[in-house]
Amino acid sequence: MRLTVLPLQQITPALCQDLAKLPLPDGVNDIESWLQQQQSEIWLATFNAKTIGLLLLSVSESLLKIDWLVVREATRRRGVGRYLLEQAVAAHDGVATVVEAKEGDIPQLQQYGFLTALGFTDQGGGRWGKK
Repeated sequence: MRLTVLPLQQITPALCQDLAKLPLPDGVNDIESWLQQQQSEIWLATFNAKTIGLLLLSVSESLLKIDWLVVREATRRRGVGRYLLEQAVAAHDGVATVVEAKEGDIPQLQQYGFLTALGFTDQGGGRWGKK
């Protein structure tokens, strides 16, 4: 099997079980409520029919805001987060992309290495941008 990245189309009981293994950001109690928000997208990374990564996006005509990116701990440092982010950004070609990392979301050094490797630049105050 190979790694697959696609936008979420339908919530299933199996998906809910997989998502329970991933930490959700503060204020997001369930994926269904996030999906129902206007201009929101959810992207999933799956391997062997199991969800191992999740990306929450806010989308407008001129900006793609990455609200949350998480990969299951057992599958980290294998390119899953990179591939998930690259596929979602590519689907919105030409739209500026912004990451706003809150203090403590990701260790600062790890965040710096990950985002700079993907071509993002530090704009200060926890904000990263890419055109």
